[in-house]
Amino acid sequence: MSQAVSGEDIRVVSVAPGLIVDYMVHRAFLILVSVAILDQSLIDE
Repeated sequence: MSQAVSGEDIRVVSVAPGLIVDYMVHRAFLILVSVAILDQSLIDE
């Protein structure tokens, strides 16, 4: 389930554990704004 970011066209979705994607849809285009990959092993240390 995606969520809007502060009322803008950019949406955030958690695709998998540790993988978050910011995107927007403009007309017929899906535009990736950012992709964040969280390495859980770095946090657990």
